[in-house]
Amino acid sequence: MQNKYLYSLLSINIIFIIYTINFLFQNEYLPSPFLYDKNDTFMDFFNPLYWAYNDFRYTIWNSVYPPLSFLILKFINILSGSISAPDPFLLREVSSNIKYIIFLIFLVLPALVIYNYDKQEFLLKKKIIIYFIFITSLPFLFTLERSNLIIFSLPLLSVLFTKDNHLLKIFCISLLINLKPYFILLIISYIIQEKWKILVKILLTSLLVYLITTIALGSNIFAFLLNFSGFNTNIFSLREIMSLPSSITNFSILIENYKDIPVPELFNIINILIYF
Repeated sequence: MQNKYLYSLLSINIIFIIYTINFLFQNEYLPSPFLYDKNDTFMDFFNPLYWAYNDFRYTIWNSVYPPLSFLILKFINILSGSISAPDPFLLREVSSNIKYIIFLIFLVLPALVIYNYDKQEFLLKKKIIIYFIFITSLPFLFTLERSNLIIFSLPLLSVLFTKDNHLLKIFCISLLINLKPYFILLIISYIIQEKWKILVKILLTSLLVYLITTIALGSNIFAFLLNFSGFNTNIFSLREIMSLPSSITNFSILIENYKDIPVPELFNIINILIYF
């Protein structure tokens, strides 16, 4: 019975993929919830990769990526042959090796997590089905299209929820917080259970990881914290805002700011609106 549900989920995913491919060929851009801006594919990876080598990442770009993210990107770039370019989009165009590594990471990490899940009821056949459900799911495809670094949270979350070693869990949560700060929500369970010692260890370890990665990156200790504390839509360009799935908020921002939009930026926005 469980396998029937799994096959049904896989079938739904495949139907959506067929719909997406058909939509792409007819309209030359991906359907919602993917971004309308065709030129922005993989840029959740290549934008921060470009700025990983720029000391003004937290001032000019106003990045809200923690230092650990930039170090991971630098490491991947080293594996691909240390590619550089004068801007993020050109960097994407000349980085074929990195793209192969991205696809490899996105396909291998879910496989390792599912394969290592050692519950007896999960036989190899079921694991294979679950794997294909995962990699054909909408959240995964969206993350792949963006090449978002959230993919690196998979093995950490797997360890967190399947292992009983408290020190290992503390370290995993600390890395998760330094990868994507909203993972700090994971500490809520410790607050509810009043496990104050573990909570303090998590916070101290997270701070230690942050300090080490900040020093390794050669960045100002407070730069990321200041940007993250003021995180809002102002960190996005109008082109990026308008390329999000359409909403009244996007258009209200355009109306409020159209007088201040540089002409090249305005043309970019108009091109996006043409496809609505």
